[in-house]
Amino acid sequence: MMQAAKGAAACAMKCGKEHPCYKILCSLALPSDNDIVATVKKCAIDAGFTTPVAKEICVCLVNAGLKQISTFCPRLIIE
Repeated sequence: MMQAAKGAAACAMKCGKEHPCYKILCSLALPSDNDIVATVKKCAIDAGFTTPVAKEICVCLVNAGLKQISTFCPRLIIE
């Protein structure tokens, strides 16, 4: 993903310096949303971000004033 971000930054800089942006077709070759979610999820689980940890953080946010998510916390599952 970092390589794609670097490529996008280089493209944007080139676009801004040399041409009006609408004349250069710059795009990112990003993985699908499902692939990104799967990668982030695996990383979180590997780092110890489990269901109890997620629920604890959720309850902490509710106690800090984010009452809108209170019904979401008990249903939170990290698998």
